Amino acid sequence: LLSVLIVLFILKNCWSVLKEATGILMNATPRNLDLEEIKDFLEQIPGVCGVHYLHAWNISASSIGFSCHVEVLDQRVSKTEKIGERIRHKLFHRYGIDHPVLQFETAECGNGGILCEISSGGAING
Repeated sequence: LLSVLIVLFILKNCWSVLKEATGILMNATPRNLDLEEIKDFLEQIPGVCGVHYLHAWNISASSIGFSCHVEVLDQRVSKTEKIGERIRHKLFHRYGIDHPVLQFETAECGNGGILCEISSGGAING
């Protein structure tokens, strides 16, 4: 009976740590982040035409990873660095996201699928 009481005491006291560790291991979206709100926020930034494929996860107890596709007007990749820095800065200061990965796409090609490759005359490598 004493062993069962000790086990219950230990489980009660470590339940929050166990839940947090499970969330990190399962790449769950952090509870304090609303991906729809982040999407709306990012789409308000000048130069951003759209945002999709958002994913956020805890890298550790104090670090948040984030990835998304950012749709911009057709331009050189080097021109997206300025907007990328602006997005990273805003994500960190507003949401605490310190490891964002941004993939830029052009609005002309939609989501960058095979139809975009065919319509733009690009070669398809299999």
